[in-house]
Amino acid sequence: MHELEGKENYWQLRAVKNNNWLSAENGGGSSTITNRTEASAWETFHAVFSTDNTVHLKTHEGFYLGIDGTDSSALVATS
Repeated sequence: MHELEGKENYWQLRAVKNNNWLSAENGGGSSTITNRTEASAWETFHAVFSTDNTVHLKTHEGFYLGIDGTDSSALVATS
């Protein structure tokens, strides 16, 4: 994880396996993928903290990351 300088609670996530950045395709609304060699807006997530100390990651288009209900291994940005 890399917090953006000067932007508190804005994070970019890098995959350990291929060293690429996690991207919410088109800013959210569908799947995520780790194929970006550089991070920009689609690869930036806002960390939203709940009162119960959980963290929710939101795309710049307002979608939250979650697990696809039909495939427990698929990370999507559709909530």
